[in-house]
Amino acid sequence: MNRLALTLTLGVRETQNSFLSRLAARNGCASANEFCRDMGLSWQEIINGERTQLSRLAALARVNYTHLLGNAVALEGPRKFRIGDETIGIQAMRRREVRLCHLCVQAEREKNMPFMA
Repeated sequence: MNRLALTLTLGVRETQNSFLSRLAARNGCASANEFCRDMGLSWQEIINGERTQLSRLAALARVNYTHLLGNAVALEGPRKFRIGDETIGIQAMRRREVRLCHLCVQAEREKNMPFMA
């Protein structure tokens, strides 16, 4: 698999969805879905935490796969997700809303790093 020239550092506790969105924007794509199509990745499998796709994303972006996997939100079954070692119900997930940690945004601004798409 090819590797991207324009990559980003994977943030501490950053989910695959967040990283993928930032990476897509860094590479000039209007959406993470568009980026995945262009790169031959499955957007749905990445957001569901499928390990093969996460491995391909990590290799493409030159980030640590274990770190990416450790912070991934993964579909565990009907109405269940896993984040790290925790299993949570779908009612606790609001994946269509953008929420930010103001301390994280400020830290990225201070480093002059791209944070959001």
